[in-house]
Amino acid sequence: MSTVRELFLSSVKNFPDKTAVVEDNKRISYRELGFMVDSFSSFLTSMGINKGDTVAILLPNSIEFVVAFFSIASLGAVSVPVSTAFKKEEIAFYVNHSSAKLVITQEKLKPIAEEAVSDNNSSVVVVKGVNPEWIFTTADTNSLPKVSIEPDNEAIYLYSTGSTGKPKRVSRTHLNLVALADNHTETVGWTEEDKILFTIPISHTYGFGNFISSIKVGASIVVLGDFNRNKILELLEEESITVFPAVPIMLDVLAKTFLPEPKFILSQARYISRSALA
Repeated sequence: MSTVRELFLSSVKNFPDKTAVVEDNKRISYRELGFMVDSFSSFLTSMGINKGDTVAILLPNSIEFVVAFFSIASLGAVSVPVSTAFKKEEIAFYVNHSSAKLVITQEKLKPIAEEAVSDNNSSVVVVKGVNPEWIFTTADTNSLPKVSIEPDNEAIYLYSTGSTGKPKRVSRTHLNLVALADNHTETVGWTEEDKILFTIPISHTYGFGNFISSIKVGASIVVLGDFNRNKILELLEEESITVFPAVPIMLDVLAKTFLPEPKFILSQARYISRSALA
């Protein structure tokens, strides 16, 4: 296993009927996720996306983010995750600096995305919001191109925070991401039995590392688009979460959250992570 596509297909093959992603009331299996990825890959091809092209993902934690990333990787194209908290100028910098041909976003961010790309030739595609599901389910998967992806091909651009100036592009290859997932899951002992709650943005390096590792082992991931303390506490209990990647300030807020009655909601949790991946 040396490419992101191989990592993904391994979990689709080994855990077809297992829940892959949970978002609100939606649950999709690895088999369904595989079909959605192939369908969206076909759609991206129809939009002119080819191997080596860059595609910006301006989405919150969501099923659509997961599908978009693996679809882009399946074509040998390069993902550029962009924070949904960014202003127009920040989005424009990421899109222009990475030479993104396409921006994948949601309905409520469409106006700012279109403003951000107004000075270049990038296109904007809405996949979340007002009835976008057809993109994931009706594209002709028989027309998928045969793409030869090498381990040293670029898979993603994860930008630095820009604390000393403009954010700097950090390129990671397919093999980099596979090695990251291998090392992480072996070190912390994640398995297909884990249920992992994502409130940290997958667009961030820390969140993304946990995300790719989760899919690698066939775990179930529960995604939350924004930080909602009450919803987090509900999900920890209702979904029997076993792993909760977080940062200290999030844990501090949760610890100070008022509960109408005492609850022991972490009975299923194996650990809570609070430090970023190296």
